[in-house]
Amino acid sequence: MRSCRRLARTWVFVVIAILFCSGWYFFMNLQSLSPAPATGWINDLMSPRYTISTMMNAFVAIFSFGIIFLTFDIRARDVQNRISDVVDTLPASNFEIILGRFAGILMLLLIPCLIFLGVVAGYELLTYVFGFHYRMGIQPMSVVSLIVWNLIPNLVFFGALVACLSTLVRLRVLVAVIALALWYGSLWAENRIPIEYQESLALFLGSTLFPSDLAPVFITPAILGSKLAYLLVSFAFLLFAASLVPRTDPRRTLNAIFGVSAIGLATALFIGLILAVNGSNNLKQQWVDSHQEQNPSSFPDVQHLDGTIDLRPGRRISLNVTLTTRMPTEKSTDSVVFSLNPGYTIQKLSVDGEEVTDYNFESGLLLVPSKLLPDDVHDITVEARGKIKEQFAYLDQARDFKKIVHHSVPRLGLQSSIFHSDFVALMPGSFWYPVSGAAIDRDMLEVHPRDVFTTNLKISVPKRWEVATVGKREIVENQKRDTYRFESTVPVPEVALITSRFEHRETTIEGIEFEVLFSKKHRENLDVFAPITDQIVEWVSERIQTAKTLSLEYPYGAFYVVEVPSNLRIYGGGWRMDSVLHPPGMMLVRETGLPTAQFGSRVDSIYERSSDANSQAQERVFRELLNYFGNDEQGGSPFVGFSRNFVSHQLSTSRRGATSLQYLIDQLSNQLITELESDSITSSVEFAEYVETLSIGQTPDYFASNWATKNRVDISTLPSTWDVLNQTPLIDLDFKASPIPSYRALLTKGYPLAKTMIARYGADAMGEFLNQLLAGYRSQVLTIEDFVRAADDMGLDFYDWVLPWLAQTSLAGFIVDAPTVSKLEVPELGVAEYQTTFVLHNTETMPGFVRVVWSFAEEGTRLYTWGWGEYNYSDPVFVDGDETKRFAIQSANPVTGIWIESFLAINRVPFEMRMADLDENEIQQVSPALPFVTDVEWEPSDTETIIVDDLDPGFSIVEMSTGVDETESSAIQETHPGQELDAGLPLWGVVGTWNRRYDTGSFGRYRQTNTAIVRGNGNSAARFQTNLPQIGDWKLEIFLPPILFSSYIDPAGTTISISPGAIVISSEGELIESGAANLASENAYYELEVKAGSTSRTVELDIPNAREGWNEVGNFELNSTDVVVLLSDKVDHEQLAVFADAIRWTPVDPD
Repeated sequence: MRSCRRLARTWVFVVIAILFCSGWYFFMNLQSLSPAPATGWINDLMSPRYTISTMMNAFVAIFSFGIIFLTFDIRARDVQNRISDVVDTLPASNFEIILGRFAGILMLLLIPCLIFLGVVAGYELLTYVFGFHYRMGIQPMSVVSLIVWNLIPNLVFFGALVACLSTLVRLRVLVAVIALALWYGSLWAENRIPIEYQESLALFLGSTLFPSDLAPVFITPAILGSKLAYLLVSFAFLLFAASLVPRTDPRRTLNAIFGVSAIGLATALFIGLILAVNGSNNLKQQWVDSHQEQNPSSFPDVQHLDGTIDLRPGRRISLNVTLTTRMPTEKSTDSVVFSLNPGYTIQKLSVDGEEVTDYNFESGLLLVPSKLLPDDVHDITVEARGKIKEQFAYLDQARDFKKIVHHSVPRLGLQSSIFHSDFVALMPGSFWYPVSGAAIDRDMLEVHPRDVFTTNLKISVPKRWEVATVGKREIVENQKRDTYRFESTVPVPEVALITSRFEHRETTIEGIEFEVLFSKKHRENLDVFAPITDQIVEWVSERIQTAKTLSLEYPYGAFYVVEVPSNLRIYGGGWRMDSVLHPPGMMLVRETGLPTAQFGSRVDSIYERSSDANSQAQERVFRELLNYFGNDEQGGSPFVGFSRNFVSHQLSTSRRGATSLQYLIDQLSNQLITELESDSITSSVEFAEYVETLSIGQTPDYFASNWATKNRVDISTLPSTWDVLNQTPLIDLDFKASPIPSYRALLTKGYPLAKTMIARYGADAMGEFLNQLLAGYRSQVLTIEDFVRAADDMGLDFYDWVLPWLAQTSLAGFIVDAPTVSKLEVPELGVAEYQTTFVLHNTETMPGFVRVVWSFAEEGTRLYTWGWGEYNYSDPVFVDGDETKRFAIQSANPVTGIWIESFLAINRVPFEMRMADLDENEIQQVSPALPFVTDVEWEPSDTETIIVDDLDPGFSIVEMSTGVDETESSAIQETHPGQELDAGLPLWGVVGTWNRRYDTGSFGRYRQTNTAIVRGNGNSAARFQTNLPQIGDWKLEIFLPPILFSSYIDPAGTTISISPGAIVISSEGELIESGAANLASENAYYELEVKAGSTSRTVELDIPNAREGWNEVGNFELNSTDVVVLLSDKVDHEQLAVFADAIRWTPVDPD
């Protein structure tokens, strides 16, 4: 230790390491000063008090490097300092010398580590006492656990490793290289160990020991075994080092034998830990297999759950519950099936008060013989005791995150339920009470409808523990233990139970008791938001009053907002793996979110910077809180589940389309009551999966919305989503086989369907309709036929378009005629002097809503699909199938831009109408003032022209040598694996590859797209093929998009409009400028080949002299009606992109 202490490099390393760690600590503190919601599954902005474990990995790695740095030349230093002979003559064994010198270096590094952590802990304590916001809030248990199980074992391991290497390898540089390679390799391997093996194999435990203030875990058996194994390996390294020291020692052989034995024991431990994980997986698979064998016809209907639950936290649960059960109507099986966690031991089972023993309880399946249940309804009483098995949960999850490698998985929680001495969270997915049916496929509503039931439960807990579950709390007994009763006379699909010692806040809003139960350690934000209590109460009251005016009542008497530990799993099972934070009557808030977010500093800054009245500052604080919840993407928002309590939790859909129907009911109630989208919309199945964003359809509303709307809009623009929508009706989506594309299709079509229904029939009518559904189908099975029939009974015709929207793939499709601008006959100066009219036609049989948006700004100062500029909006207008509307916009100045937005249509995104460039003095036409919207007859223009667009069936990309259609070949899939393809072409192109681009200035019937290529080699061409009605003289024109002349293309091909005369295409990191303004005319042309029958003619289009829009190519005398136009990919000017957008054939009058 003394020799190392005298080394300059020792202090250089210690100073650099401490400075680095200090800078990191203060940087993380700065990051935590602004509260950030869980935006995305990764959530790297989580409070540092919970990411300290991951940060400690780097801290441990730095000091592990340090011990390598100080140990690799220990033997060489002895020789250099001429003390090797003195060391060799010491009256001590080799092992004692090695151990002593190793311990000295270890202590030398541990002292600054512990001093640094002690200073941090002292700073944290002082800032907590004095109420400073600039702190992490690190808990001592987390620091101690990480020191004991992460820091010390790693320093011991790497120090012993280097000690062994330094005696084995004489060359100091080689020792350092080998040691650093092993150090780096361990860090590399750390990020490649599946989550389920992390506790057993990980050297660095930062991603495994995830901190929790509510249910802290100091050590687990797997971690203890793993660390013991690594210490045995470290001990073996020291023994090997002792046996290799060039010094006489009679125990050298014995040291080697002990070292080999230690390695053997460590290996046995690692094998045992791995086998334990595999054994748990095998047991889980046995459970799955057993539950898959069950026939849904043997699942009864539980109507009521009654009984007592005695909780001894961390020790056992005692159940004595009675299930009032209606037997299956078919009775085609020998047994009736229930699921119950296999951690219980059933003490007694009774049917209608008579004890029975002829039952079977194995693998979480409770099978009661049908012969014991002859009547329609029976009371089945289960008395059980035990401690639930945490792994018996979510057996049907679409993905097992523990089998993947991702550092953020532990941040989503790894425990399905928590039964800790300080905290109990019994989640429905762990089957802590008996439920009807098997424990799998519970979200496959088509074959396994949800079982909804009423409850009356007495729950006994330790003294001064609070309990939250569905229903209003009543105190039954508060002597040695506290006993509460919770009763719900309105059915629920599941029951969660949370209990601990909480800080309790409550209020009554519109007759409903609202209770906030947070840990006593996390009261700060409750005090921070205390001044805006009135705003919160008012906001909640408005939603409840809105629901009441819509004939909807909150049914459970009380609503609990409860803080839960960070290690509680937030996602469920099934195909969607939905958030589990919103059980009936409750909202669960993770301790990593609102309870510990640093709102104090943010709120203080709002008040300090505010020059307005205090009430306005409080309003901004309230909006800050709403935005925080609204942008939570991990299910922690009240907008996710609060509205489900009013309708969805009380209904059970079944048969064909049940999942889509349940989602539609959820959306109707959510849009009617909260009016805000929840950001738990993406399925957990998509965790760590890359979702492409095309950056189209991004209107000003998009940018003003929360992440929920942004995510839904982004998903709704993906071609893969529309591939599903065009092929499969909502009621036939296969959520089990294709969960991600099916759910994306449901999001894309289900949300606007609910929005359209509310807009079409009115909020009052839809609220009354949902109320009638509850009155007629509460606690019963609801099918789509029942849904439509109930609407018909109210005078709402869902057969007209709601049912087709669900059962068909058709949607509205809108096209427009060219707008005209005129002056008003009787103008109002400064108010209405001009009138812009246009005709919109729905070409499909399915109706839809549209909104008209217009602007008066110059073209360069507006870009609607990117949210730039100021705009005017109409109310939504309903356009029936095959219906035509004339719109008239009256304004003080001529309109310069018009866009059409639909709730959902084949158009997919808002589209722009092309406005002619008009000077105000050129407008001579005068017209009377017209209503904003009028029904008219559709009179299409240019009926003689034949147009082939790049999205039409007649368009394709072909290889010139073979004529193979590349859009239908596997080559595209092979060269762009996993990419989105739109009509067979990739959206993200590289140099020399055709790709589909979105541009509002392009031509298109429903969608404005073009197909482009940069630096083609002449091997391919865009083919426009059509069949003309007659032979003879025809004029050919080609449409050139505005982007060719004055635009910017981002990698997705979206127009941003920056500088005239240039295109910038990002491709493989290369910027390629292209445009018509500065190109050499002799090389800047497109080459087109026109084929009709056996004749062929090649023409050139001079691009510098072309214009945006339609350009004449030439007149052709065609002797065949089958005509093909080939636009070559090759241009002799390398900066000129080829755009294949559309061609137009127009018959030429011979005269």
